[in-house]
Amino acid sequence: MIVTAPITRLAALTAILAGSLAAAPPTSDADFRVTDIRAQLLYEHSGRLSVDLTATPDFAIWNTVIGEGSAEEPADDMLVSAVISGPDEANLTVPLTIIVRDAKGKVLASRMFTPLLAAKTYVRSVLVRDAGCAGMIRMEARLGKSVHRENIEMACGE
Repeated sequence: MIVTAPITRLAALTAILAGSLAAAPPTSDADFRVTDIRAQLLYEHSGRLSVDLTATPDFAIWNTVIGEGSAEEPADDMLVSAVISGPDEANLTVPLTIIVRDAKGKVLASRMFTPLLAAKTYVRSVLVRDAGCAGMIRMEARLGKSVHRENIEMACGE
């Protein structure tokens, strides 16, 4: 008879835990979406990253390969990042794809991430080489049905 009390408490605790787990719906791929695309220059002297060019409309993107415009130093390469947001941490089954193209549709850089262990906010990136004078750059990040696009002009000239 002494053994029944702990078993009864254990059974009650198990029932409570099972009920709370059943009440929370599982997180799915559809709960996550691409919320932003960032583009940052990779400075060649210091190795630092610039501000996000997509979020800084007054940043003069002009002759960045020689450090002109708003660039703090020469920068020919660019880091393009996709920001993923969701309700909680989850193993996603759909891939995240980042594609960067020029104005003619030529792929400058692309990367597919799968599988993904995503958190509430999750960032994955691709390096775009020789972007400094590429002209119009079209960036796209896709996660399942969620798609986010940004364009920037990487102009050069005298």
